[in-house]
Amino acid sequence: MFIGRIKPHDWSEVVRGVEILLATAAGNDMDRVRSAIAELVPEYGIAHPAKKTTPPVGERALSETHDGDTLSTTDSAIRN
Repeated sequence: MFIGRIKPHDWSEVVRGVEILLATAAGNDMDRVRSAIAELVPEYGIAHPAKKTTPPVGERALSETHDGDTLSTTDSAIRN
């Protein structure tokens, strides 16, 4: 809930910010998209998704081999 007054913004700056955001969103650089959102919405907190570089504890990476064959994404890393 917000109690207070919203600061008015220059409409031409809002339009320019939306145009930049749309142009940026057409690309594949999510960091640039987040930055464009942050420029447009000052309250926006940039969140970076965690980059998964290692498998969870107890599981093998999909690139590890089992009996000489590479595990596919449909194979279970832990056999039940």
